[in-house]
Amino acid sequence: MKRNRRKRVFSIICYIINIIIVFYPWIIVGNTKYNIVQLKRKIETIGIHTMIKRNGLIVDNPNFVGAMVKVQVVLYFCFILLCLGYIVCVVIGKNWRLNLVTFYASIGLMIVNITGYSIASLCTNTIQGTFFPIITVIITLIELLSSALPEKKTAKK
Repeated sequence: MKRNRRKRVFSIICYIINIIIVFYPWIIVGNTKYNIVQLKRKIETIGIHTMIKRNGLIVDNPNFVGAMVKVQVVLYFCFILLCLGYIVCVVIGKNWRLNLVTFYASIGLMIVNITGYSIASLCTNTIQGTFFPIITVIITLIELLSSALPEKKTAKK
């Protein structure tokens, strides 16, 4: 019973960390750090072309990058909803395997981010912009593997 409770608490902590990571300001454009929502708002207010010119970025197709940023924002919000849904499933004790769906969603976010036209292309530090979303994949994988471990059966005397 204690082991099951520990697994549930570990799962909840992992997914809360994932939600915090999404809202962490990891996108560095020029000298300013943005989280995913702030970047979207900034692009909507000043425009993608102005943002690229102000920060001296070299982007092949700015309109496509702007569209991909909007797509990534939607994907991140879907990821957050999946994380919240899994936390609810753990709390109420249902096994709807949303952790597997969330793992696949984090892989999809990573693949979209690694492509040339994404948030990573706007980042001044492209290495951080490219590889930061891999943290969500690692955390969801660790939680998925820990939840898949079989229960240790103890013999009652």
